[in-house]
Amino acid sequence: MTKWEADSTQTNPFNVTSKVESLQDIRARLKNLTTTPIHPLRSVPDADLDIHDDLHAADFIAMGLTLEEQRQALASDAASLGLHATALQKSSINEREAKLQRKFVSWFDTQTGFAPEITALRAAEESLQAHSGQIQTTRGSALYRLQLLLPSEVLSRPNCPPRQTHALYEFHLRHGRALHLLEELRRLLLVRTQKYKAKDKHASGVAAHTRAGKAIQAVDERIRRVADEYRRMRAAMMSLSEVVGERGWITVLKDLQSTDVRAMPRALFSDPERHKRKRNDDTPKEMSWIWRMGVGSLPAELAIDSLSAGAASSEEAAIAATNESLRVEWAKARARAKRWAEEVELLQEEMRRVLEFCSWRAGRWGELRNGRQGVDPSLMSARRAQFEGNWKDIPAFVDMGLHQVADIHRSSSASRETLSLNVDDDAAFRPVPDRSSL
Repeated sequence: MTKWEADSTQTNPFNVTSKVESLQDIRARLKNLTTTPIHPLRSVPDADLDIHDDLHAADFIAMGLTLEEQRQALASDAASLGLHATALQKSSINEREAKLQRKFVSWFDTQTGFAPEITALRAAEESLQAHSGQIQTTRGSALYRLQLLLPSEVLSRPNCPPRQTHALYEFHLRHGRALHLLEELRRLLLVRTQKYKAKDKHASGVAAHTRAGKAIQAVDERIRRVADEYRRMRAAMMSLSEVVGERGWITVLKDLQSTDVRAMPRALFSDPERHKRKRNDDTPKEMSWIWRMGVGSLPAELAIDSLSAGAASSEEAAIAATNESLRVEWAKARARAKRWAEEVELLQEEMRRVLEFCSWRAGRWGELRNGRQGVDPSLMSARRAQFEGNWKDIPAFVDMGLHQVADIHRSSSASRETLSLNVDDDAAFRPVPDRSSL
Protein backbone atom coordinates (compact mmCIF):
# COMPACT_ATOMS: atom_id res chain seq x y z
CA MET A 1 0.00 0.00 0.00
CA THR A 2 2.81 2.41 0.91
CA LYS A 3 4.67 1.70 -2.34
CA TRP A 4 1.53 2.29 -4.41
CA GLU A 5 0.82 5.59 -2.63
CA ALA A 6 4.37 6.75 -3.38
CA ASP A 7 4.40 5.43 -6.97
CA SER A 8 1.12 4.89 -8.82
CA THR A 9 2.85 2.58 -11.31
CA GLN A 10 3.16 -0.10 -8.62
CA THR A 11 0.53 -2.82 -8.18
CA ASN A 12 -2.77 -1.30 -7.12
CA PRO A 13 -3.82 -2.95 -3.82
CA PHE A 14 -7.46 -2.04 -4.48
CA ASN A 15 -7.62 -4.22 -7.58
CA VAL A 16 -8.52 -7.88 -7.39
CA THR A 17 -5.97 -10.20 -8.97
CA SER A 18 -8.08 -11.57 -11.81
CA LYS A 19 -7.60 -13.36 -15.11
CA VAL A 20 -10.94 -12.13 -16.38
CA GLU A 21 -10.57 -9.73 -19.29
CA SER A 22 -11.10 -6.16 -18.15
CA LEU A 23 -13.87 -4.04 -19.62
CA GLN A 24 -11.29 -1.61 -21.02
CA ASP A 25 -9.61 -4.47 -22.89
CA ILE A 26 -12.97 -5.64 -24.22
CA ARG A 27 -13.78 -2.16 -25.54
CA ALA A 28 -10.36 -1.92 -27.20
CA ARG A 29 -10.83 -5.36 -28.76
CA LEU A 30 -14.28 -4.55 -30.08
CA LYS A 31 -12.92 -1.54 -31.96
CA ASN A 32 -10.77 -3.82 -34.08
CA LEU A 33 -12.74 -6.67 -35.62
CA THR A 34 -9.60 -8.16 -37.17
CA THR A 35 -8.24 -9.28 -33.80
CA THR A 36 -8.67 -12.81 -32.53
CA PRO A 37 -10.22 -12.65 -29.03
CA ILE A 38 -11.34 -15.47 -26.80
CA HIS A 39 -14.77 -15.34 -28.44
CA PRO A 40 -14.12 -14.51 -32.12
CA LEU A 41 -16.15 -11.73 -33.62
CA ARG A 42 -17.75 -12.36 -36.94
CA SER A 43 -17.02 -10.01 -39.81
CA VAL A 44 -20.05 -7.86 -40.55
CA PRO A 45 -20.57 -5.49 -43.49
CA ASP A 46 -21.61 -2.37 -41.55
CA ALA A 47 -18.62 -2.27 -39.18
CA ASP A 48 -17.25 0.84 -40.91
CA LEU A 49 -20.41 2.75 -39.99
CA ASP A 50 -19.79 2.39 -36.25
CA ILE A 51 -17.79 5.60 -35.87
CA HIS A 52 -19.61 8.88 -35.46
CA ASP A 53 -17.90 12.14 -34.46
CA ASP A 54 -14.74 10.33 -33.30
CA LEU A 55 -16.82 8.08 -31.02
CA HIS A 56 -16.96 4.34 -31.63
CA ALA A 57 -20.20 2.44 -31.22
CA ALA A 58 -18.58 0.13 -28.66
CA ASP A 59 -17.81 3.13 -26.44
CA PHE A 60 -21.30 4.49 -27.03
CA ILE A 61 -22.97 1.24 -25.93
CA ALA A 62 -20.60 0.98 -22.95
CA MET A 63 -21.77 4.44 -21.89
CA GLY A 64 -25.37 3.23 -22.12
CA LEU A 65 -24.62 0.21 -19.93
CA THR A 66 -22.97 2.51 -17.39
CA LEU A 67 -26.07 4.71 -17.31
CA GLU A 68 -28.23 1.63 -16.82
CA GLU A 69 -26.07 0.51 -13.91
CA GLN A 70 -26.12 3.97 -12.31
CA ARG A 71 -29.91 4.12 -12.53
CA GLN A 72 -30.27 0.74 -10.84
CA ALA A 73 -27.90 1.82 -8.06
CA LEU A 74 -29.83 5.05 -7.61
CA ALA A 75 -33.12 3.16 -7.43
CA SER A 76 -31.69 0.87 -4.74
CA ASP A 77 -30.40 3.82 -2.73
CA ALA A 78 -33.76 5.58 -2.99
CA ALA A 79 -35.61 2.44 -1.88
CA SER A 80 -33.32 2.05 1.14
CA LEU A 81 -34.13 5.51 2.54
CA GLY A 82 -37.21 4.31 4.38
CA LEU A 83 -40.00 6.35 5.92
CA HIS A 84 -37.81 8.38 8.27
CA ALA A 85 -35.25 9.75 5.83
CA THR A 86 -33.84 13.18 6.58
CA ALA A 87 -34.32 16.17 4.33
CA LEU A 88 -30.62 16.05 3.41
CA GLN A 89 -30.89 12.43 2.28
CA LYS A 90 -33.97 13.16 0.18
CA SER A 91 -32.37 16.21 -1.44
CA SER A 92 -29.25 14.18 -2.24
CA ILE A 93 -31.36 11.56 -4.04
CA ASN A 94 -33.23 14.27 -5.94
CA GLU A 95 -29.96 15.89 -7.06
CA ARG A 96 -28.60 12.55 -8.25
CA GLU A 97 -31.80 11.87 -10.18
CA ALA A 98 -31.63 15.27 -11.89
CA LYS A 99 -27.96 14.83 -12.85
CA LEU A 100 -28.52 11.31 -14.14
CA GLN A 101 -31.54 12.39 -16.16
CA ARG A 102 -29.42 15.04 -17.90
CA LYS A 103 -26.88 12.33 -18.75
CA PHE A 104 -29.67 10.22 -20.25
CA VAL A 105 -30.81 13.12 -22.44
CA SER A 106 -27.23 13.73 -23.61
CA TRP A 107 -26.85 10.04 -24.43
CA PHE A 108 -30.11 10.13 -26.41
CA ASP A 109 -28.69 12.98 -28.51
CA THR A 110 -25.61 10.88 -29.27
CA GLN A 111 -27.80 7.90 -30.13
CA THR A 112 -29.33 9.91 -32.97
CA GLY A 113 -26.08 9.70 -34.93
CA PHE A 114 -25.58 5.96 -34.42
CA ALA A 115 -29.16 4.71 -34.79
CA PRO A 116 -31.65 7.25 -36.18
CA GLU A 117 -34.32 4.55 -36.38
CA ILE A 118 -34.13 4.10 -32.59
CA THR A 119 -34.75 7.81 -32.10
CA ALA A 120 -37.86 7.57 -34.26
CA LEU A 121 -39.01 4.51 -32.29
CA ARG A 122 -38.55 6.33 -28.99
CA ALA A 123 -40.50 9.36 -30.22
CA ALA A 124 -43.35 7.11 -31.40
CA GLU A 125 -43.53 5.25 -28.08
CA GLU A 126 -43.44 8.45 -26.04
CA SER A 127 -46.23 9.91 -28.17
CA LEU A 128 -48.29 6.75 -27.71
CA GLN A 129 -47.82 6.85 -23.93
CA ALA A 130 -48.72 10.53 -23.76
CA HIS A 131 -52.00 10.00 -25.63
CA SER A 132 -52.94 6.80 -23.77
CA GLY A 133 -52.49 8.29 -20.29
CA GLN A 134 -50.01 5.63 -19.16
CA ILE A 135 -47.58 8.12 -17.65
CA GLN A 136 -47.61 7.89 -13.86
CA THR A 137 -46.90 11.00 -11.83
CA THR A 138 -44.86 9.30 -9.11
CA ARG A 139 -41.65 10.67 -7.62
CA GLY A 140 -38.68 9.94 -9.86
CA SER A 141 -40.82 8.34 -12.55
CA ALA A 142 -39.45 10.72 -15.21
CA LEU A 143 -36.00 9.15 -14.89
CA TYR A 144 -37.04 5.53 -14.39
CA ARG A 145 -39.47 5.69 -17.31
CA LEU A 146 -36.72 6.58 -19.79
CA GLN A 147 -35.73 3.69 -22.04
CA LEU A 148 -32.23 3.34 -23.44
CA LEU A 149 -33.49 1.07 -26.24
CA LEU A 150 -30.27 -0.87 -26.49
CA PRO A 151 -30.18 -3.76 -29.00
CA SER A 152 -31.30 -6.24 -26.32
CA GLU A 153 -34.44 -4.14 -25.75
CA VAL A 154 -35.14 -3.37 -29.40
CA LEU A 155 -35.24 -7.07 -30.32
CA SER A 156 -38.70 -7.37 -28.78
CA ARG A 157 -40.00 -4.52 -30.98
CA PRO A 158 -41.39 -5.62 -34.35
CA ASN A 159 -40.08 -4.12 -37.58
CA CYS A 160 -37.08 -2.49 -35.87
CA PRO A 161 -34.10 -4.88 -35.94
CA PRO A 162 -30.89 -3.49 -34.38
CA ARG A 163 -27.59 -3.33 -36.20
CA GLN A 164 -25.69 -6.58 -35.96
CA THR A 165 -22.50 -4.88 -34.82
CA HIS A 166 -24.34 -3.02 -32.06
CA ALA A 167 -25.86 -6.27 -30.82
CA LEU A 168 -22.41 -7.87 -30.98
CA TYR A 169 -20.83 -5.04 -28.97
CA GLU A 170 -23.53 -5.14 -26.30
CA PHE A 171 -23.29 -8.92 -26.00
CA HIS A 172 -19.52 -8.94 -25.42
CA LEU A 173 -19.66 -5.99 -23.03
CA ARG A 174 -22.39 -7.67 -20.99
CA HIS A 175 -20.48 -10.95 -21.10
CA GLY A 176 -17.39 -9.33 -19.62
CA ARG A 177 -19.46 -7.48 -17.06
CA ALA A 178 -21.21 -10.71 -16.00
CA LEU A 179 -17.85 -12.40 -15.38
CA HIS A 180 -16.74 -9.47 -13.25
CA LEU A 181 -20.00 -9.62 -11.32
CA LEU A 182 -19.34 -13.28 -10.52
CA GLU A 183 -15.90 -12.24 -9.25
CA GLU A 184 -17.46 -9.56 -7.07
CA LEU A 185 -20.13 -11.96 -5.80
CA ARG A 186 -17.54 -14.52 -4.71
CA ARG A 187 -15.44 -11.85 -3.04
CA LEU A 188 -18.38 -10.48 -1.07
CA LEU A 189 -19.42 -13.96 0.02
CA LEU A 190 -15.92 -14.56 1.39
CA VAL A 191 -16.05 -11.23 3.22
CA ARG A 192 -19.46 -12.19 4.63
CA THR A 193 -18.08 -15.47 5.98
CA GLN A 194 -15.16 -13.65 7.60
CA LYS A 195 -17.50 -11.12 9.22
CA TYR A 196 -19.48 -13.97 10.76
CA LYS A 197 -16.22 -15.42 12.06
CA ALA A 198 -15.19 -12.05 13.54
CA LYS A 199 -18.61 -11.70 15.19
CA ASP A 200 -18.37 -15.16 16.77
CA LYS A 201 -14.84 -14.57 18.03
CA HIS A 202 -14.73 -10.91 19.05
CA ALA A 203 -18.29 -9.65 19.60
CA SER A 204 -19.46 -9.66 23.21
CA GLY A 205 -22.59 -8.00 24.51
CA VAL A 206 -25.70 -6.62 22.92
CA ALA A 207 -24.07 -3.50 21.45
CA ALA A 208 -21.21 -5.40 19.80
CA HIS A 209 -23.54 -8.05 18.37
CA THR A 210 -25.83 -5.32 17.03
CA ARG A 211 -22.94 -3.57 15.27
CA ALA A 212 -21.68 -6.85 13.84
CA GLY A 213 -25.19 -7.76 12.67
CA LYS A 214 -25.60 -4.42 10.91
CA ALA A 215 -22.24 -4.87 9.19
CA ILE A 216 -23.34 -8.30 7.95
CA GLN A 217 -26.66 -6.87 6.76
CA ALA A 218 -24.77 -4.22 4.77
CA VAL A 219 -22.71 -6.93 3.06
CA ASP A 220 -25.88 -8.93 2.37
CA GLU A 221 -27.42 -5.91 0.65
CA ARG A 222 -24.31 -5.50 -1.52
CA ILE A 223 -24.52 -9.19 -2.42
CA ARG A 224 -28.18 -8.86 -3.40
CA ARG A 225 -27.41 -5.88 -5.64
CA VAL A 226 -24.61 -7.73 -7.41
CA ALA A 227 -26.82 -10.81 -7.85
CA ASP A 228 -29.66 -8.72 -9.29
CA GLU A 229 -27.31 -7.01 -11.74
CA TYR A 230 -25.92 -10.38 -12.83
CA ARG A 231 -29.45 -11.63 -13.53
CA ARG A 232 -30.17 -8.53 -15.63
CA MET A 233 -26.95 -9.04 -17.60
CA ARG A 234 -27.75 -12.68 -18.25
CA ALA A 235 -31.34 -11.94 -19.33
CA ALA A 236 -30.07 -9.39 -21.87
CA MET A 237 -27.46 -11.86 -23.14
CA MET A 238 -30.15 -14.50 -23.61
CA SER A 239 -32.09 -12.16 -25.88
CA LEU A 240 -28.94 -11.28 -27.84
CA SER A 241 -27.58 -14.81 -28.19
CA GLU A 242 -29.83 -15.64 -31.16
CA VAL A 243 -28.62 -12.60 -33.12
CA VAL A 244 -24.97 -13.02 -32.16
CA GLY A 245 -24.97 -16.80 -32.53
CA GLU A 246 -23.18 -17.49 -29.25
CA ARG A 247 -24.50 -20.28 -26.98
CA GLY A 248 -21.39 -21.65 -25.30
CA TRP A 249 -21.44 -19.01 -22.56
CA ILE A 250 -24.61 -20.55 -21.06
CA THR A 251 -22.60 -23.41 -19.58
CA VAL A 252 -20.45 -20.93 -17.63
CA LEU A 253 -22.84 -18.07 -16.83
CA LYS A 254 -25.67 -20.17 -15.46
CA ASP A 255 -29.01 -19.05 -14.10
CA LEU A 256 -28.44 -17.65 -10.61
CA GLN A 257 -31.04 -18.85 -8.13
CA SER A 258 -31.40 -17.51 -4.60
CA THR A 259 -30.11 -20.80 -3.19
CA ASP A 260 -26.94 -20.50 -5.31
CA VAL A 261 -25.83 -17.31 -3.55
CA ARG A 262 -24.04 -18.97 -0.65
CA ALA A 263 -20.52 -19.23 0.70
CA MET A 264 -18.05 -22.04 0.23
CA PRO A 265 -18.97 -25.21 2.16
CA ARG A 266 -17.74 -25.45 5.72
CA ALA A 267 -15.42 -28.33 4.82
CA LEU A 268 -13.16 -25.93 2.87
CA PHE A 269 -12.41 -23.87 5.97
CA SER A 270 -9.79 -25.09 8.39
CA ASP A 271 -11.76 -26.20 11.44
CA PRO A 272 -10.25 -29.18 13.32
CA GLU A 273 -13.09 -29.13 15.86
CA ARG A 274 -15.91 -29.20 13.33
CA HIS A 275 -16.54 -32.95 13.77
CA LYS A 276 -17.05 -32.52 17.51
CA ARG A 277 -19.85 -29.98 17.19
CA LYS A 278 -23.40 -30.74 16.22
CA ARG A 279 -24.46 -28.93 13.06
CA ASN A 280 -27.87 -28.11 11.73
CA ASP A 281 -28.97 -30.41 8.94
CA ASP A 282 -30.17 -27.50 6.78
CA THR A 283 -26.64 -26.16 6.22
CA PRO A 284 -25.75 -26.75 2.52
CA LYS A 285 -22.97 -29.30 2.03
CA GLU A 286 -22.55 -29.06 -1.74
CA MET A 287 -20.55 -26.29 -3.37
CA SER A 288 -22.55 -23.77 -5.37
CA TRP A 289 -21.79 -23.54 -9.09
CA ILE A 290 -20.58 -19.95 -8.73
CA TRP A 291 -17.35 -21.25 -7.15
CA ARG A 292 -16.60 -23.51 -10.14
CA MET A 293 -17.50 -21.34 -13.13
CA GLY A 294 -15.49 -18.42 -14.47
CA VAL A 295 -13.22 -18.28 -11.44
CA GLY A 296 -10.33 -15.86 -11.89
CA SER A 297 -9.93 -14.23 -8.49
CA LEU A 298 -7.31 -16.69 -7.21
CA PRO A 299 -3.56 -16.37 -7.80
CA ALA A 300 -2.13 -17.93 -10.95
CA GLU A 301 -0.88 -21.07 -9.18
CA LEU A 302 -4.29 -21.58 -7.52
CA ALA A 303 -6.63 -20.36 -10.24
CA ILE A 304 -9.35 -22.73 -11.44
CA ASP A 305 -8.63 -22.27 -15.13
CA SER A 306 -9.92 -25.74 -16.01
CA LEU A 307 -13.12 -25.20 -14.00
CA SER A 308 -12.28 -28.37 -12.10
CA ALA A 309 -14.01 -29.07 -8.82
CA GLY A 310 -10.85 -30.60 -7.39
CA ALA A 311 -8.91 -27.33 -7.46
CA ALA A 312 -11.90 -25.44 -6.12
CA SER A 313 -12.30 -27.78 -3.16
CA SER A 314 -8.79 -27.31 -1.80
CA GLU A 315 -8.40 -25.57 1.51
CA GLU A 316 -5.39 -23.67 0.15
CA ALA A 317 -7.55 -22.12 -2.59
CA ALA A 318 -10.17 -21.08 -0.04
CA ILE A 319 -7.54 -19.39 2.13
CA ALA A 320 -5.97 -17.64 -0.89
CA ALA A 321 -9.34 -16.35 -2.09
CA THR A 322 -10.24 -15.15 1.40
CA ASN A 323 -6.93 -13.33 1.80
CA GLU A 324 -7.50 -11.63 -1.57
CA SER A 325 -10.96 -10.44 -0.55
CA LEU A 326 -9.86 -9.30 2.89
CA ARG A 327 -6.94 -7.37 1.39
CA VAL A 328 -9.28 -5.36 -0.84
CA GLU A 329 -11.70 -4.70 2.03
CA TRP A 330 -8.80 -3.70 4.30
CA ALA A 331 -7.46 -1.30 1.66
CA LYS A 332 -10.89 0.32 1.34
CA ALA A 333 -11.26 0.60 5.12
CA ARG A 334 -7.78 2.14 5.38
CA ALA A 335 -8.65 4.71 2.71
CA ARG A 336 -11.82 5.66 4.60
CA ALA A 337 -9.86 5.92 7.85
CA LYS A 338 -7.31 8.23 6.21
CA ARG A 339 -10.10 10.45 4.91
CA TRP A 340 -11.55 10.60 8.40
CA ALA A 341 -8.07 11.47 9.74
CA GLU A 342 -7.91 14.34 7.26
CA GLU A 343 -11.27 15.54 8.54
CA VAL A 344 -9.87 15.44 12.09
CA GLU A 345 -6.87 17.52 10.99
CA LEU A 346 -9.17 20.07 9.36
CA LEU A 347 -11.29 20.15 12.50
CA GLN A 348 -8.22 20.70 14.69
CA GLU A 349 -7.10 23.55 12.43
CA GLU A 350 -10.55 25.04 12.65
CA MET A 351 -10.45 24.68 16.44
CA ARG A 352 -7.05 26.41 16.51
CA ARG A 353 -8.41 29.30 14.49
CA VAL A 354 -11.42 29.52 16.77
CA LEU A 355 -9.11 29.72 19.78
CA GLU A 356 -7.06 32.42 18.08
CA PHE A 357 -10.20 34.38 17.33
CA CYS A 358 -11.49 33.88 20.86
CA SER A 359 -8.15 35.02 22.29
CA TRP A 360 -8.37 38.15 20.21
CA ARG A 361 -11.95 38.74 21.31
CA ALA A 362 -10.96 38.05 24.92
CA GLY A 363 -8.24 40.65 24.69
CA ARG A 364 -10.71 43.07 23.16
CA TRP A 365 -13.21 42.51 25.96
CA GLY A 366 -10.37 42.67 28.49
CA GLU A 367 -9.70 46.17 27.31
CA LEU A 368 -13.33 47.04 27.85
CA ARG A 369 -13.79 45.40 31.27
CA ASN A 370 -12.87 48.59 33.08
CA GLY A 371 -14.97 50.71 30.78
CA ARG A 372 -18.09 50.53 32.94
CA GLN A 373 -18.31 53.24 35.59
CA GLY A 374 -20.33 53.28 38.76
CA VAL A 375 -20.56 49.46 39.27
CA ASP A 376 -20.00 47.91 42.69
CA PRO A 377 -16.48 46.34 42.68
CA SER A 378 -17.68 43.32 44.70
CA LEU A 379 -20.38 42.58 42.12
CA MET A 380 -17.87 42.76 39.29
CA SER A 381 -15.49 40.43 41.15
CA ALA A 382 -18.27 37.89 41.74
CA ARG A 383 -19.25 37.92 38.07
CA ARG A 384 -15.64 37.36 37.01
CA ALA A 385 -15.29 34.43 39.40
CA GLN A 386 -18.53 32.85 38.16
CA PHE A 387 -17.47 33.14 34.53
CA GLU A 388 -14.04 31.64 35.20
CA GLY A 389 -15.63 28.75 37.12
CA ASN A 390 -17.96 27.91 34.26
CA TRP A 391 -15.08 27.63 31.76
CA LYS A 392 -12.25 26.23 33.85
CA ASP A 393 -12.92 22.56 32.91
CA ILE A 394 -12.98 23.06 29.14
CA PRO A 395 -9.20 22.51 28.59
CA ALA A 396 -9.40 19.29 30.62
CA PHE A 397 -12.28 18.02 28.47
CA VAL A 398 -10.31 18.78 25.29
CA ASP A 399 -7.26 16.91 26.62
CA MET A 400 -9.43 13.90 27.50
CA GLY A 401 -10.75 13.75 23.93
CA LEU A 402 -7.27 14.02 22.43
CA HIS A 403 -6.00 11.23 24.72
CA GLN A 404 -8.86 8.98 23.58
CA VAL A 405 -8.00 9.61 19.92
CA ALA A 406 -4.34 8.81 20.63
CA ASP A 407 -5.33 5.55 22.38
CA ILE A 408 -7.39 4.54 19.34
CA HIS A 409 -4.41 5.16 17.02
CA ARG A 410 -2.10 3.14 19.29
CA SER A 411 -4.50 0.22 19.53
CA SER A 412 -5.09 0.18 15.75
CA SER A 413 -1.36 0.11 15.01
CA ALA A 414 -0.65 -2.68 17.51
CA SER A 415 -0.18 -6.18 16.13
CA ARG A 416 -3.21 -8.42 16.34
CA GLU A 417 -3.71 -12.14 16.17
CA THR A 418 -4.18 -13.42 12.63
CA LEU A 419 -7.81 -14.19 11.92
CA SER A 420 -8.48 -17.84 11.25
CA LEU A 421 -11.15 -19.26 8.99
CA ASN A 422 -13.05 -21.09 11.73
CA VAL A 423 -16.68 -20.01 11.66
CA ASP A 424 -19.12 -21.23 14.29
CA ASP A 425 -22.23 -19.48 12.99
CA ASP A 426 -24.22 -21.73 10.65
CA ALA A 427 -25.79 -18.64 9.06
CA ALA A 428 -22.46 -17.89 7.38
CA PHE A 429 -22.90 -20.93 5.12
CA ARG A 430 -26.59 -20.58 4.34
CA PRO A 431 -27.75 -18.77 1.18
CA VAL A 432 -27.97 -14.99 1.42
CA PRO A 433 -31.65 -14.15 2.08
CA ASP A 434 -33.37 -12.37 -0.78
CA ARG A 435 -35.47 -9.26 -0.31
CA SER A 436 -38.77 -11.16 -0.35
CA SER A 437 -37.79 -13.07 2.79
CA LEU A 438 -36.72 -9.99 4.76
